Amino acid sequence: MDLPGPLSDGDWDRLVVDLRETFQASGEVRREGSLREWRNGNLHVLVEPTESGHRLHLRTRKGNAQSRLTGGMIFFAMGLFLMLMLVVSSDFMVVMDKTFIVSMFALLGLGSMGVTAYQIPRWAEERGRQMEAVAARAVAKASAPPLAEPVREAVPAGRLDLDALEDPADAAQARSPRRTRI
Repeated sequence: MDLPGPLSDGDWDRLVVDLRETFQASGEVRREGSLREWRNGNLHVLVEPTESGHRLHLRTRKGNAQSRLTGGMIFFAMGLFLMLMLVVSSDFMVVMDKTFIVSMFALLGLGSMGVTAYQIPRWAEERGRQMEAVAARAVAKASAPPLAEPVREAVPAGRLDLDALEDPADAAQARSPRRTRI
């Protein structure tokens, strides 16, 4: 998503806070030149400069889906293979406990693939809603006029005179005779 203007350091910090709250993850922040990145596992958020401002790029993938699908396929294939071996060895009807165990491999594989296939659309829908909300808030913040910076008075260089500082009313009695000077 293109942001309407440049993203200031303060806007980036607020975006990181928003990401941490939305995804309930601390993540890692990196900066290389004008590129900014926040990542937490498979969740990546990039802010890249463009000619007109910046682009917000959000991407993710469900990390355990691939391994669960692969594991399910392996169990299912192993169950089918063992079933075929029982049929070929004509042991299929003789020993029912072997048939049951072999069938369980295939069923576990199908179950793993089925549960994963059921969970992915729901996960993707929720993640999509979260990312759209984060992007909408980032665009709104980038579109808002910058807040006026508070005027700060210059502090003269030199050492701080601790004797010139006033003690709080309740600390005046508990004050020790020695003070540390820095």
